[in-house]
Amino acid sequence: SGDVVVTAGNNLTLTGASASISAAQGNTTVSANTISLGSGSGIYGYSSASVTATGTLNMNGGYIGSYSYNTAIGTTVNAGSLVMNSGASISGQYNHTSVNAGSVSMNNSNISGYYGVSMVALGGVTMDNSQIDGYRGAVSVVSPGGDVTLRNNSRIISNYIAQPGAPDAISVVALNLNLSGYSYLQSSDATSNINVLVEGDITVSNSGIRSGNDIFLTLNGGDSQVNLDGGYIWSDTANAIASTTTINFLARSSGGVTIDGVDTTTTSGGGSSGFFGSINHDPAILTQDLIINYGSPNNPATQLIDQFFDKLSDSGTTDDDKKVKDDDGNQGDNENANQDQAVGQCV
Repeated sequence: SGDVVVTAGNNLTLTGASASISAAQGNTTVSANTISLGSGSGIYGYSSASVTATGTLNMNGGYIGSYSYNTAIGTTVNAGSLVMNSGASISGQYNHTSVNAGSVSMNNSNISGYYGVSMVALGGVTMDNSQIDGYRGAVSVVSPGGDVTLRNNSRIISNYIAQPGAPDAISVVALNLNLSGYSYLQSSDATSNINVLVEGDITVSNSGIRSGNDIFLTLNGGDSQVNLDGGYIWSDTANAIASTTTINFLARSSGGVTIDGVDTTTTSGGGSSGFFGSINHDPAILTQDLIINYGSPNNPATQLIDQFFDKLSDSGTTDDDKKVKDDDGNQGDNENANQDQAVGQCV
């Protein structure tokens, strides 16, 4: 019923269903140079789970998780590099999940937190047939020194109900954002926004960025591009109130947008590639539900970087959120199922 602390001087390996470290009622803390979790093995703490690998945390089907919703951040992972394969999972079942790593590689794996997920990976994030799910909380993926790449049906999703002044449902910071192979950023609630800040390009190939409310894309490079190749960016998927996609080019004076290889901001009404701006999937119209700003000393877009990180400082969990969770402990799984059905329905 107490806490469990395991410290390994060098390497720690757990393999098999019976190989686990857990605290049935308390906190679990595990640290080592290299940690390897095999199929069926895991590290679990009822109140919280904290795992630190100064080298590599290698998860091949293993799990790390916590349960209690009385802990703001229930599951914390720190690693020199995080490698997840073969159904590996990191979760905060009724709380928040935090991941800090030099780099993150996910293949057929899942990271989730009922009250959100925050990830910092300085060297980049690669997701292959994998998912990051914030359920009722905000999701932030920050990789200022690397690309964030989603491919082969990977998703970053959230059903966060935003409060005034709270963070956006999904926030991404990267050198470049790349989506391909039916991969998505998706915020489902009518109050939730998506906010992306990149140094270079945003490329969406046979994939999508879709938000129940507004989408904000900020690109900081002098030759930054938003490239849609069989891909779409769709705001206002969840309500009938006018919402917008706003693109801020901080260092360009013109151009910067291509749709299927053509320099244009005009979306064909019969196509699936381009910008859309209503619950009815209508093509977005420039200056109405598609806004493009070009940077200059007098352009408010130059203030967006500071605003972006100010929002990320908030955890994204409110007292109202907790009350909903306390009243309905199993709602998260149902919402996740609804999101699974909605992803990819751009018709």
